[in-house]
Parts: sequence; structure tokens; C-alpha cells
Amino acid sequence: MKKSFILSLVASLCLANVYIKTQGDVIYTIDGQTSTKTEVRDGSTIKFESGNGKLFLTDTVSNQDIELSKPGQSHTAEVAQTIFGEIKAFFTAKVEVEQKGAFTRGGDCLVFKISTDTLPINQNAHTLKYYQNDKLVYTCKVDECFTQKKIKSKSGDIIRILDKDGYDIYCLRIEK
Repeated sequence: MKKSFILSLVASLCLANVYIKTQGDVIYTIDGQTSTKTEVRDGSTIKFESGNGKLFLTDTVSNQDIELSKPGQSHTAEVAQTIFGEIKAFFTAKVEVEQKGAFTRGGDCLVFKISTDTLPINQNAHTLKYYQNDKLVYTCKVDECFTQKKIKSKSGDIIRILDKDGYDIYCLRIEK
């Protein structure tokens, strides 16, 4: 049996990893495309192509300030290391996961396949709890989880999404 969840777009979680400022005459590319963007994220490469100016980059993941001052220099944005590092979340309108039982406290969890499913987050989601080997290893408010530390997931891990009163909205068991 498939269970469908309608998701909310959580746009506030779109955070840039690198901020770009220019000084003087600079032409630069982002991932090989000429650009005038001032923000990039997750592994994009910024390259100084030509000009007499400078590029000033602030990488918020590595906490570095980088200066590209001559053509040919480049920087690749650090990939955010978050709990959702391997998990697609937030930006899909619908996800289906296999229902193995009720997702109430103590009940069976739905199967969540990292390679194909998208983590369902709705407007009532308040807290995420992450369990490995039946031990709680991480708790965060849903709107803050994206910027927190990464947890390497494995089959059998449990993600519980709770409402503001602490009741399960749903429970997912990771399957790789």
C-alpha cells in the first residue's frame, strides 16, 4: 500500500553557501556559464575568466574569505554538511512511501528509500528526531535542521517528525 504526502515548500531553507562581490572589471563563470550571480551553493565552481578587477568570495560552509585576483583562479563552494546531506527534502510537491503500519508512537514506521523518496515535511512539522541503533542521536527544529551537522545515514535508522506538542506526524525507517 502506498501512502501519499502533500508537502509544503520550505523556501526559507534555501541558503547560499558562497557570496560573491566584485571589484573593478571582472568576468566570471559559475559551473562553466558566464554569470553575474552574487550567491551560489553546494559544490558550484566560481572561476575568474578575465578582467582587471577582483572577486571576493565568502564561503559560509568553510568559513573562508577567498580572493580571486587573476584570470584562471577558481574556487569550488564547499558542500553543506547537514543531516539532509544524502536525503532529498522540501522541494517536491508529492512523495509516496510504502506503508508498513500505523505511524503512531511505538508503531511501525514507513519505509523511506534514500535513493528515490523525498523527505515529507508539512506545515505542522516542528521537530525532527533521528535515531541510530534505537538511540536518539540528533534532535532539531525542522526549520533549523538544514544548517546543522551531518549524520551519516544507514539502513534501519529512524526519522520521526513531530508536531509542536511532541506527537508523531510520521515516522520513517531509512532503507538504502
